[in-house]
Amino acid sequence: MSTSPRTVAAHFDDWAARYDAEIRTQVPRYDEIQDSVVSLLSLRPPHRLLDLGTGTGVTALRVLEALPSARVVGLDVSGEMLARARQRLRRHRNRVELRQSNIATPELDGLYDAITSVLAVHHLWADEKRHLFSHLWEHLSPGGILVVADAFRNASDRLLELYDYPRPEYPHEV
Repeated sequence: MSTSPRTVAAHFDDWAARYDAEIRTQVPRYDEIQDSVVSLLSLRPPHRLLDLGTGTGVTALRVLEALPSARVVGLDVSGEMLARARQRLRRHRNRVELRQSNIATPELDGLYDAITSVLAVHHLWADEKRHLFSHLWEHLSPGGILVVADAFRNASDRLLELYDYPRPEYPHEV
């Protein structure tokens, strides 16, 4: 008996209720990552921001609280994650728009002063990433900023031999 693979949306729909608690155990320094994103955005506060893979709305909330003139458009493939984001962001509902969209082929409108993506892009294949970044570039305002905070694998094991990258036995090293 074979079972068909689940979609990414189904995976995150199933994980949504546990995501906020579990992500902090799976990603060391998760809150520091979020703080760094907001710090970078604070250097030139955006008026219109796209949060790609918005999930439960953690990044969006931090941005909305730190940058009072920012408006956020959050995209995520998971309806359950977006439901949790809507709940989290309800105090800021006049400054946020949440939409269900595949981040590999996001439906974008207009230009954004900043685009963020925290722990989402690593779910895409290399060719999807290339297409995505090209597409995002078309929707980034002149002088805008793209902030991707994510986990990436080395391009090849040979790079591990050539350079002094953090070793797997030291997962907290950055």
